[in-house]
Amino acid sequence: MGSHAVDDDPAQAVEAIKVAIVGAGAAGLFTGMIFDHLNATVPNFKVEYDILEAAPKERAGGRLFTHLFSEEPHDYFDVGAMGFPENPVMDRNDDKDAGHREPWCFNNVTKWGNSDVIRAQAEDQESFNLNREGKIPKNLMNENPADIMDYLTEDIRSKLRTDLEGLEFKDAGWKELMRQYDSMSTRDFLRLGTHPEKFKDGSNMGPFNHNTVEWMEIFNGGTNWYDQAHSETVLESLDFHYKDNIPWWCIVGGDQQLARAMETSLLRKPTYDSRVTAIEATGRTTMAVKANNGAPTTYAGVFSSVPLGCLKQIDTSQAGLNYATRQAIRSLGYGAAAKVGMKFKKAWWIHDLGNYNIKKGGLGHSDLSIRTCVYPSYNYEDDADKSAVLLCSYTWQQDAQRMAAFISPDSPEKEDQLKELIFRDLARLHNEAMSEDACYNLIKGNYESHYAYDWYHDPNALGAFAFFRPGQFSSMWNKMIQPSGNLVIIGEAASPTSCLGGWGVGECGSWCVHLASYESQDDSGCSKSHKSLGEQRKSPV
Repeated sequence: MGSHAVDDDPAQAVEAIKVAIVGAGAAGLFTGMIFDHLNATVPNFKVEYDILEAAPKERAGGRLFTHLFSEEPHDYFDVGAMGFPENPVMDRNDDKDAGHREPWCFNNVTKWGNSDVIRAQAEDQESFNLNREGKIPKNLMNENPADIMDYLTEDIRSKLRTDLEGLEFKDAGWKELMRQYDSMSTRDFLRLGTHPEKFKDGSNMGPFNHNTVEWMEIFNGGTNWYDQAHSETVLESLDFHYKDNIPWWCIVGGDQQLARAMETSLLRKPTYDSRVTAIEATGRTTMAVKANNGAPTTYAGVFSSVPLGCLKQIDTSQAGLNYATRQAIRSLGYGAAAKVGMKFKKAWWIHDLGNYNIKKGGLGHSDLSIRTCVYPSYNYEDDADKSAVLLCSYTWQQDAQRMAAFISPDSPEKEDQLKELIFRDLARLHNEAMSEDACYNLIKGNYESHYAYDWYHDPNALGAFAFFRPGQFSSMWNKMIQPSGNLVIIGEAASPTSCLGGWGVGECGSWCVHLASYESQDDSGCSKSHKSLGEQRKSPV
């Protein structure tokens, strides 16, 4: 931004400069918090800010979005971010407790167990009958696909961890990541050739054939997940598995409370229902911003925290953006995600499945249309006759696009086909306890209401999270993060952990590591966190 001269005399009055922050998601709110902190602690620093948000006040937080079925304490689910890891980036532990079982339904076969149910496939003649043609190597079928991917990427992961250690700037790992892996998709990486790592029996690891790649993808992510840049997959593996034995935390009452606590702390509150429609450079150090096509307001600079698809809808023709930045705004990839939460008369998954009752939070894994079912960790100790909410379906990429076809954003009463699909898939996922029809009747009979959300249908999101395709990090991202005059792009797409940034972590860098400070502030409006037992390993949290 343009320079702002100040006098060395702290007693000298300093004229404030004023900036606009576009978007009241995590990044926009945190930017305001940064200015409040600097104004209070740095001599001769005085920046006023306006936070302009297109959505109404009840949607403060962007993708920190919690749907409330009622005002009852546990009557909600997180439509966006679901939890926070206690590590330098992100992590989720696999539950190794042999007594904790989750359902796995693949190829119309349901098995219950922890993640070892995958490793046992080759030993019991393929638990899910996925390898009848024998095209997936037997030594692979003895492994968890997630462990295989972590093993294949451990060399570059360790170099990236070294980059993050200490206070000295290091980028050798990042440079190698861009040089070696950004130009290819994860699918290319797996099929390209023999990898230097070997299995315990000394056999070569790769090249992986089509069947093997599909097998790994179906257990590790959404359909077409491996079409993303392999650099994204590597960074994602650090996001979710930086190192072992790091706990996850969730906010009782929903993660949107964090956004509301951030908003409460701000000295200058956001202006809601204020959609920015134009940003124009009016001078070397001035920018004009129009909201709702009204009269322009002059600022010294503009910080845009909105998703790139939303920035594309703002008239920036006179903002001084170079072509490389415009190209990045248009083409940097965003992923799809959809969620369906249902409220039931009682938590049938906890109380009515007999030996298969879910006694902790956790995940139901499947190749069904619902893909992943998330059992909350905050309501499994509620009374048996109390109503309960279940995140019945969490999907990404092509799976989410197909699920979205059944979602009617403004008319949930028209979603009978969606409800029927969810009932039937849940019955197939849990049918070890009873027949599929009996399970279906149990689920349908306890249904009260539901809420479904497609993030690509949200005009203030236009996608769930940045999901860069091959070459986009090395060729576009570095140009986009450079300020174009006095317009600065911040938030998810400006974060190197972009594939997860849309849910929160990448949006404002290190704010989630300060979660403990929010937990300790009883007047912040943010409930104390409980360890999350049900977070998604491969989701954008």
